[in-house]
Amino acid sequence: KAIDLYESLIAVGNANGRIYSNLGTIYIQEGTVRQGIELCKKAATFDPKNPNPYYNVACGYYIENDFDSAIQWAKKTLEVDSDFQEGIALLYLIYTILEQPEEIKKYEQEAKAKGISKSQLKRIVKNRKTRKSSAKSVLSKCIFISILVFL
Repeated sequence: KAIDLYESLIAVGNANGRIYSNLGTIYIQEGTVRQGIELCKKAATFDPKNPNPYYNVACGYYIENDFDSAIQWAKKTLEVDSDFQEGIALLYLIYTILEQPEEIKKYEQEAKAKGISKSQLKRIVKNRKTRKSSAKSVLSKCIFISILVFL
């Protein structure tokens, strides 16, 4: 089992940022969101220039409907990599849910500048509105964002 493997690597001191990030993502997917968030935060300390752990933390907070924290961590992805499209798309989604027109417009323009079309953003929002809000479906939403930005 992947969890056992990752936990054994951590226990013997052979873990790196990717191990922590992968294990954290699994925990988030399985519904142990807080533990997953903490592991992804630890992953970010190993490789602070990698936006993925920050993004995973943002998705964890998004799952918990802690939009303020999700915004904070999604913005960190852009501090690390201003071209990180998943962070831009997640911010757009959150601000759409929060119905904040100025921020929606800001991230819509940012998305356009980074090559994410308006139709891709609309699919992200539509997908969010039609899915259940379980941890697995929300993590799937974060994965869906990742896939869409590369289409």
